[in-house]
Amino acid sequence: MLRGLISSRLRNSFHVTRLIIPASFPTQRAFSSVVFRQLLHISSFGLQQHRCLHASAVDRHGSVERPAPGTGYSVTYITSDNEKITVEAKDGTNLLELAHANGIDLEGACEGSLACSTCHVVVDQEYYDKLSEPSDEENDMLDLAFGLTERSRLGCQIHVTKDLDGIVVQIPRATRNVQQAKMH
Repeated sequence: MLRGLISSRLRNSFHVTRLIIPASFPTQRAFSSVVFRQLLHISSFGLQQHRCLHASAVDRHGSVERPAPGTGYSVTYITSDNEKITVEAKDGTNLLELAHANGIDLEGACEGSLACSTCHVVVDQEYYDKLSEPSDEENDMLDLAFGLTERSRLGCQIHVTKDLDGIVVQIPRATRNVQQAKMH
């Protein structure tokens, strides 16, 4: 039943950890590119603990490249406390990544894989009309969003372009994480 063996060097000594998954345990739940695995962890000290391994696509890791001052496109977030935060974005950056890179509280539980609605934003009318139509997958997730409006979109699906320079989006006061509710 041994599925894997991990060894790591810790300060001039080796520490060996064995990962064992019981046959009756569901080993994989996939939400688009985000994969969750529940593992039973038995260390060399004989202690048992439940661990959760979370893996996501490589392109989800890393930082958002910031434009040189004055060369990016302007994006204004209105937080749930009605604070206006304006940041600059490079062409092609999505609003979820941009918010995270600038410390703006926009949840994004699924990391932009269209498996939740927690990056729900309400787009200013002037810019909403410039966006392409939402995909069927985005509409399905928007149906689950808290406080849905006519101008609701998912931040992970809005990519900054020259046409969207100056876009203003409102972050709703609450989110509904359906992905988390399904896991429990």
